[in-house]
Amino acid sequence: MAGVGQSERGHLPSLEVLRGLAAALVVVYHAGRMMAGQGGAVPLGGVFEPGHSGVDLFFVLSGFVIVYAHWQDRGRPYALGRYAWRRLSRIYPPYWAAMAVMLALFVASPSASGRETQPLVVLGSLLLYPVPGGLVLDVAWTLVHEVTFYGLFAFLLLGRWIGAVVLGAWLCAILAGLAKGAGLPGLEALSDPYQIQFFLGMATALLVLKGLPRSGAGALRALGAAGFAAAYLAEWWGLADPRAAGFRLAYGAAAALLILGCAAADRLQARGAAEPLRILGAASYSIYLVHVPVLLVVLEAAERTGLLAAAPPGLLLAGGSAAAILGGIAFSAVVEQPLLRLCRRLARGRIPPSGSAGLLQPSAGLPVPVASEPASSLAQTR
Repeated sequence: MAGVGQSERGHLPSLEVLRGLAAALVVVYHAGRMMAGQGGAVPLGGVFEPGHSGVDLFFVLSGFVIVYAHWQDRGRPYALGRYAWRRLSRIYPPYWAAMAVMLALFVASPSASGRETQPLVVLGSLLLYPVPGGLVLDVAWTLVHEVTFYGLFAFLLLGRWIGAVVLGAWLCAILAGLAKGAGLPGLEALSDPYQIQFFLGMATALLVLKGLPRSGAGALRALGAAGFAAAYLAEWWGLADPRAAGFRLAYGAAAALLILGCAAADRLQARGAAEPLRILGAASYSIYLVHVPVLLVVLEAAERTGLLAAAPPGLLLAGGSAAAILGGIAFSAVVEQPLLRLCRRLARGRIPPSGSAGLLQPSAGLPVPVASEPASSLAQTR
């Protein structure tokens, strides 16, 4: 998703890498699902079926970065305008561009149901307001959670106590949803088990801001990676139900340990990420936004040319995933980054500074992660 920039608190290039890897996981997951949706089996024995866990990683990253960037703004109501502009301008303009691409595909497709172009569906999608049957761009379900998180975190800027009460009540609703195994009736938008990831990320950021851990960063990274891999393999081997609410804790806790170790290592020793991983991370939001439209075009072309039936499934999976990732990188360069520069120019001189100079530029969700998943079976990620 968005690039992690230089900060007075330290550059964290490892988080950029994690963001890129999370996006890649979601891409291969959807590529396999969409190929199976075309009448075939899930390629490679479904080894990438647990790739939806990239959304869990996105959400934990989002919770981490928002606290890391804005913690010093709590109790500063004058910082609210800048905070809101940064967050909303980061999410909406690239999302609207990607949504327009998806709408164009629906209009051009003779097999489209027509529901996706109905005014109320389009309006709800533009606003990231959940509508029955899902949004035009299915993966935007994660952005609905992101916007909810940003809105509730904003209470902490209005006042520390009001923020603590609001976030505490939200956490209680999420924990009740976890215990129930699903969102609470009437409070689904505020009690989704996926939302526990934001709190895991926030707690991890607070540990880092307090200077913890001061040692053992490598061990924490290894433990987090091993935990994430164990949950992934348990899901792939059918040893656990990935739809169970408790699985959000399994992936989320492992992601939090991984992020804690990576952030601690970055703060102890300044370093950069390898260029391909840096590019992947910087374009992760765009990759998340446009990978489904790109995959739809690729699979349609493969079906018309006969490649879908003739080529090895593994090769098609690799080719489609690579095309989706490259399409996302191109979208980032041509659409997302120019839009962000435009938003920064519009804000210059109009949005008062919050006193939080030089902070990280957090990503949108992720998916978005982070993560954060949606109406169509082709884009179903939960």
